[in-house]
Amino acid sequence: VKDETVLPELQDWTVESTARSKEMFSTLDMNFDNMLDIMDVEMVKNEDMPKLMGRMEDRLADLMDMIMDQRVDLSLAHETAKSRSAIAKQILDGSTLIKDEL
Repeated sequence: VKDETVLPELQDWTVESTARSKEMFSTLDMNFDNMLDIMDVEMVKNEDMPKLMGRMEDRLADLMDMIMDQRVDLSLAHETAKSRSAIAKQILDGSTLIKDEL
């Protein structure tokens, strides 16, 4: 789940964010095969859908809170948020500012 396309605004994967994403995955992996696929979707009963959606909304809210906390931290440090791919590109392009920070 540590994928920029899933949560592009999350700057730093912490123990807490990893735990929340694992919890989301475990909730969705209905057949416990460590994969999310159509079989998991087909196993969800209509009467269980509100409970499942509530859990997912709670975990997404947790992740959004972490993103907001990271934004505040960056703001207080007078830094701008950058995607992980933008940081990697700057490093690979030889940006001296990024190298100095490392």
